[in-house]
Amino acid sequence: MNVENRLSSGSYVLLPTRKYPKVFLNRSSFGNAMKLYNPFSLKGKVLKAIATFFPWFNLMYVEGSDFSNFVDNLLGFNATLSLYLATDSKKLVYQICKEDSIYGVLKISTSSDFNELVDTEIGALKFLGKETDVSVPHLMLEGDFQGCRFFISEYIEGCIGHVSDEEAFAIAKQLALGISVPLIETAIYKSVSDVLSENDSARELLERLPKDSIVNIALVHGDFTPWNIINAKEFVLFDLERFDFAGLEQFDLITFFFQSGRFLYHLDGIELVDFVVDKIGKAFRFEVFVLFLFQYLILEEFSEDMILQKVAYLVNRYESVN
Repeated sequence: MNVENRLSSGSYVLLPTRKYPKVFLNRSSFGNAMKLYNPFSLKGKVLKAIATFFPWFNLMYVEGSDFSNFVDNLLGFNATLSLYLATDSKKLVYQICKEDSIYGVLKISTSSDFNELVDTEIGALKFLGKETDVSVPHLMLEGDFQGCRFFISEYIEGCIGHVSDEEAFAIAKQLALGISVPLIETAIYKSVSDVLSENDSARELLERLPKDSIVNIALVHGDFTPWNIINAKEFVLFDLERFDFAGLEQFDLITFFFQSGRFLYHLDGIELVDFVVDKIGKAFRFEVFVLFLFQYLILEEFSEDMILQKVAYLVNRYESVN
């Protein structure tokens, strides 16, 4: 997709580099636009600092687009758009500015093939906002643009990524439902069993899980990481496109420590598995971790050998102490 066809008119600063941009920051709202870019890497932080003092860094000029005109007509004012490119290329995330203030955040699928992700997040925002005490951005409106689903939610001012281990446990506890069921009757177990039925190595490891295991059902964020939590007056969850109304308790905590270990501490392999197990502690459920890893295999976010190595180690470690 040519993102120039999805921007408002004006000059844009591209970060971290012009060749491989992650964000397109509109200079007319540059102070607010910089809040859209929160890099964790040292390189990203340095380039952001340079752009702060030299806002003509990696410039690109845009004439405007049908999409920006659509947004202007929808909202009734001339919106200034800055853009964040999602890693999976399935969605675009915009900051909408009205004059000198941030109006909201717009998320749109990059094609109709990915509309389900946006609709899942819309459903999660509606449910969590009305039926639970979990804090999420207020859903302002939803709609379609050229067959692509989108929504606009409120902008929450706060820090991203500042979540301690204890705070992560407390947030995850809010999502518990207090329902227990046999592992083999859960939707994720059935789904993984079905998808991996032709993979002999994966099936053999899956069959080694205890058949009488009882697990707890919970609302699951699906991508519960420090960078998807805003530390404001209270913790606010966002980026809910993988939300599950009947997931497994502890799935989010495993995600939190697994992704933190990968991206913040640069761990991998067996060392990463041990890191997650140790972080969760005595309450750790290895069955949930196994299903978590197999889901990554299904999503093709890791190689098969890498996942099978982690699962085999995890199963062997469990069996050695039981």
